[in-house]
Amino acid sequence: MGRNTGIRRKRGIKRNKKLRAGRKWALAGQWVLALAFSAIFVCSIINIILYHKALEDNQEELEEVIREAVLISPMTDQANVGADGEKGKSKEGAGPGIDFHKLREINSDIAGWIVFHNGHVNNPLVQTDDNSYYLKHSFKKQRNSAGCIFMDYRNQSLDDRNVVIYGHNNVDGTMFGSLKDVFEEGFFDQESNHWIYLYDTENNLRKYRIFSYYVAEREDSYTSLSFQDKDAYNRFLETIKKRSMRNFNVTVTADDKIITLSTCHGMSGTKKRKVIHAKLIK
Repeated sequence: MGRNTGIRRKRGIKRNKKLRAGRKWALAGQWVLALAFSAIFVCSIINIILYHKALEDNQEELEEVIREAVLISPMTDQANVGADGEKGKSKEGAGPGIDFHKLREINSDIAGWIVFHNGHVNNPLVQTDDNSYYLKHSFKKQRNSAGCIFMDYRNQSLDDRNVVIYGHNNVDGTMFGSLKDVFEEGFFDQESNHWIYLYDTENNLRKYRIFSYYVAEREDSYTSLSFQDKDAYNRFLETIKKRSMRNFNVTVTADDKIITLSTCHGMSGTKKRKVIHAKLIK
């Protein structure tokens, strides 16, 4: 009897040791998880702070570039474009509106200047030999996640059939962040919101009228630049026009040249894109 009691006691002690060890490991696991979640939370906060700092730095840089290189407000100059949309110099008798010589000194990748949405988009346009560099660099080529508005590297010039332009959907509305407003009800009630303005590096003002806008899955079809013939280009135009969320009653033919604006739709990493197409008015 005494021997059996001793055996049971030893077994009980071993069992209690195992239970205590199990609780220790469970507690240690909880601490590890808590530390891991804390680290993730801290990293997220740091990333948010860094992102907003990048937005602030990029905006300050843009304002500095505008002070140095914009001689006449592009928004004011739009009034000088006739009802027929004829492109011309920025302002008769007043000289060029954009100092592209100065811009070229800052960044030799300068390709133009784009204005849209009553100046919410009022930015230099650049182009380099890929479509990734300016996703992470500012106009002054500083490392910056807010990026810069840039033209597709495949475009040969602003005279291509389809000039494709990209910009980040920044939360503060900079770059192409304000394009979300295009998808709000009543946006096109204002006539000025139907037009996109683009200065080439010779200070010629090009005026484009919007004929289509929509949200697309990430794809390459709307960024097509090369077409076998006029029929192929016309089919492309018909496709992107049918996608539009609104009928603009704007005639677009294979003889027309267009501009395409593209930005992310939603959070970073999304495959969807906000897309706007506009026709060059001659």
